Amino acid sequence: MHLLAIDPAARMGLARWRDPDVLWSGIYDLEGSTVGDRLEDARDFLNRKLLAFANKGEPVDAVYCEETWQGKFSNPVTVKLQHKLEGIIEAVCARNKVRLQLVRPETWRGHFIGRSKAPKGVKDGTAWLKKAVRDRCRLLGWEVAFHDESDALGILDYARSQNSRAYQVMSTPLFSGAAQ
Repeated sequence: MHLLAIDPAARMGLARWRDPDVLWSGIYDLEGSTVGDRLEDARDFLNRKLLAFANKGEPVDAVYCEETWQGKFSNPVTVKLQHKLEGIIEAVCARNKVRLQLVRPETWRGHFIGRSKAPKGVKDGTAWLKKAVRDRCRLLGWEVAFHDESDALGILDYARSQNSRAYQVMSTPLFSGAAQ
């Protein structure tokens, strides 16, 4: 099994896992002076990645990508870019015959940190969630440079739990949300 997780944004977080237990994560800054240029760069980059894995004899079985979500405080320009990136990712996966699974943010966060929202009373819920995801990565021994990378690792952890019952039981922070 070989899984790739993506947190789509202007700085895309990426994480991949393959049997027996090889993990890699990083970020990729989309290049270009226009949105169209950055979308083209995303398409080319992801296509190169999927082909490179296949050429190494490690084809990707599935790509898990955070589904674009718009809340009442979301930046509409960011949401528009994320929708477009989601379409690019879907097209590249179809072209390479790789299964794509979109995952809602609250789904993977609920699995990874035990809750999908910041606790009541927290002033900046987004910052709290980003810190909680990074803290969970550090707890697992995964050093990350940017929150996009930690989000990709959280998505990947969720993806692994969906593809392996043994990993699901081992990785789920069952009561961590209630403990905070």
